[in-house]
Amino acid sequence: MTEDEVITEVRRAREQISARFDNDLEKIVAFFQEEEKKSRAKLHNLQDKNSKPSSSSGEKNTGENDTP
Repeated sequence: MTEDEVITEVRRAREQISARFDNDLEKIVAFFQEEEKKSRAKLHNLQDKNSKPSSSSGEKNTGENDTP
C-alpha cells in the first residue's frame, strides 16, 4: 500500500466516523472513551491475579544504577 493509499484510507475512516456521530466531536470522544474503558477492563481481567514481580525483591528496575 502506498502512502497515498494509506492517507486515503485514513481520511475515509475519519469521514465515516464523523458521519456516524453527526460530526459531533463530543459524541466521537465519548464513544472512544467508552471503548477504551471496555478494552482496559478486558485486558485487566486477563491478567493472572497470582502473578509475582519478576524481580526477587519485588522492586522495579529504574535503570538509574545501570552502567552505559
